[in-house]
Amino acid sequence: MTRIVPYLLILIIAAASCTTRPLQLTDFKELDISKGLEKGVELALDMEDTANVVMLEICMQINNRQAINGNKSIPVIIETLSPDTIRYRESIELPLNISNNTSNYNLTGGIRNYLWPYRKNIRNHTPGRWKFTIITNGVTGKGTIYKEIIGVGISCKKEELD
Repeated sequence: MTRIVPYLLILIIAAASCTTRPLQLTDFKELDISKGLEKGVELALDMEDTANVVMLEICMQINNRQAINGNKSIPVIIETLSPDTIRYRESIELPLNISNNTSNYNLTGGIRNYLWPYRKNIRNHTPGRWKFTIITNGVTGKGTIYKEIIGVGISCKKEELD
């Protein structure tokens, strides 16, 4: 029996290593189309890379309706929770006047797809799972820009430096 114990430990360790999840470098949540961005949306990224410079991008899918035509930007609050439980909070404006011929915007089936650079030149010193909550920063309710947002996401990618 004592000879079998080391082999069982090796099998348990091997099985546990096979069950690790892949790194999550993008996260996207579809929202209730009748409510839009009514409440905060929590997203998470596994930012394990401490050797390279990375950038974060925010994306949104917005219904192509008249409600967004009078808006120049989408004001949001981004709350960040680091793996070592330090909280950050900031208000930003995501511009809506992006030219139609850029890779940051396209129109598909009545849905406007936006992609904004959020943070560039990041040298991450705290590897692990970072959580981001995107919250409305302005008047909410019927007819607002937030009601037209039907998807929100965030991504982390290696930045190519010149």
